[in-house]
Amino acid sequence: MPVRTSLFVAAFALAGCTGAPEPIDGASAGLADAGPTAKPAFSAEIRRTAYGVPHIKADDFAGIGYGFGYASAQDNICEIADRMMTVTASRARYLGPGENDVHIASDVYHQRLIDMGEIESLLQGPAGSPDTPS
Repeated sequence: MPVRTSLFVAAFALAGCTGAPEPIDGASAGLADAGPTAKPAFSAEIRRTAYGVPHIKADDFAGIGYGFGYASAQDNICEIADRMMTVTASRARYLGPGENDVHIASDVYHQRLIDMGEIESLLQGPAGSPDTPS
């Protein structure tokens, strides 16, 4: 595993290791106006049990949704990064060729889908189809 990737993985792993409640707000994520008196668009507090189960406290449903999304992203950052590397055809770049060149084969396949515009045509499928994103 290249040094850059190792540092990237270590930084994300260590970021989730705090035990204190974590107040989060939309302003820190750049979701609100950047003025000093601007109110954050969303706000939530995430507390985790000893087993890592998130408990989200917020003043409104928007804050609960933001906190839920934030906690889900924390819990699944490795899965998100893995899927991003796959669909952007960059697995071999960050993970090396893999056993029997499996990452190279994946990258060639997904790069071909990107080059052909296949993803866009799938996303613009028939309206009302359960396979077409809303």
